[in-house]
Formats: sequence, structure tokens, C-alpha cells
Amino acid sequence: MRPRLRPGSPTVRTLSAVALAAVGVPLLTGCGGDPAPIESEDGQGPDAVVQSFLDAQAGGDYATALALTTSVAEDFACGELVADDAPSRSMVGATVVADSVNLNGDAASVDVSLGGDKDLTLELKREDGAWLVELPDTYGLEVTFGEPAVAQVRLADAPFADADCAVTVVDGAATLTLFPATYVVEVVDPTGVVTYPQSEAFSVDGVAREAWELGTPVSDDALATLQREVAQARWDAGLEELTLTRVWTEDGESWLAELDSADGPVTGSLERNDEGDLALDLDVS
Repeated sequence: MRPRLRPGSPTVRTLSAVALAAVGVPLLTGCGGDPAPIESEDGQGPDAVVQSFLDAQAGGDYATALALTTSVAEDFACGELVADDAPSRSMVGATVVADSVNLNGDAASVDVSLGGDKDLTLELKREDGAWLVELPDTYGLEVTFGEPAVAQVRLADAPFADADCAVTVVDGAATLTLFPATYVVEVVDPTGVVTYPQSEAFSVDGVAREAWELGTPVSDDALATLQREVAQARWDAGLEELTLTRVWTEDGESWLAELDSADGPVTGSLERNDEGDLALDLDVS
């Protein structure tokens, strides 16, 4: 089991726990009839842990917030997303709803008010005697293509732009796990062959899952650009007329191409050389 900061440690800011009698939640009994207390071994109930989790986010203490969850730093695209000195980006004023703790053995749920008409229910698990928050899938952004693509999803705003904060698209989809905040996101082709749409800003609020649907990886505009480059390369090389008709990927790592020639359709692969020029490798087998 990985070491964790606990709400009782000096580095975790914890609001005082609501007394069990005050919240009016009955004790559960195990198979032997002994009561299973709502509080964990460190004296913190699910509601107190959730409030500490919210307060840590509001203060920009994301390492502290992470330590109160079942997740680990490797679940995020880069370490900067879970730094303990980040500027406050979310959950300011978020509070646990009174009397909202729902227990089921070593599982619990707690309702959270985010202000206005926004609310959120957080699930917790008791591990090694301590309550830990399970990050909901609304803590993130999902990017999808209509078909497989050679692509990475990157955070483009500071301080993430210089931290290689990215995830690879697999089978046309990628998910970034994110604490609630506003992020600038871009999609890039690591091979440099295809240019994707410009970056977009997304506000992850933790309540509704954010999604970015990009459709076909090689848009009509991108295909037209590649067609012009293939035509120029063919002209420069003194080759017969070739017209690029389709670009796709099967493995998510490289691009394949179909072209019309005087002798009928031919296939090959597309890549860029060190100078950034498009290179076409035809299959002549």
C-alpha cells in the first residue's frame, strides 16, 4: 500500500469533524454484532475527509487533496497537475451538506454544495482504516475522434505547456484526469503529418463531464493541405501523376495513404523528415 498523508497529519488542513450524534447516522454492525464506527482510525468521518479534500483544492494544495483520494499521481498527465503549490483554481466555498453521509460498510457517499444550484455527490472507500475519496469521472476531460487517430491531447496553458502534460489517444479516444478548473487543451499529431484544430478552453467543474468530440481525424481541409504537399513532392521528384485520396491509421502510431495513379490505386505511408517535409513511401510489392 502506498504511503498517504492522512487528515490528522500536520500537512493536511482539516475542518473539525461533525460529531456522530450530531449527524444522526446510526452505527453499522458487523457479522459479530460489534458496531462499525463511522469515523476512521484517525478519528475522521467521511464528511470531515470530504471537507478537507474540498478545502485543499480551494487552497491550491493539490498534493494534499490527492493524498485524500484512492488515486495516485500517475493517474494524471503530469506532476504539475497535483503540485502542492499551485494557484487556487477550484472548489472555493464548497461545503459538505449537513446530514448527507450515507454509509454501506466500508463505502460511503457525501453530498457537496458548490453554490448556486450546483451540487455533487462524492463516493468514499475505507482503506487501512482511513476514509478516502474516489475521484468521480467528472474530474476530467474526454477527447474522442470518430475513428482511430495518431494524436496526443496536451494542456497548453501555464504551467503545463512546458511540462509535457499529455496523454496519447488510443483507439480514437483519450481521457485527462483533472481537478476542477479551466484548462486550455490542444490536440497534436506527434508525427507532424496532420494539423488538428486550434486549442480550446474547457471549464471542468466536477459536476458534468467535459467532452471534446473532434470527428474525423483528417478533415477535408487537412486532406487538401496534404494533397497539395504530395503533388509538390511528386512534381519535384519527377514522378508520374499521383493524387492523394485518403489518409488513415490502423495502429494509432503512423499514417497510411491511398493515392490514385495512372495504373490505378496505390497505397503507402506518410511521415515528415527532420526538415518538416512530407515524405511518401509507396508500397510497390
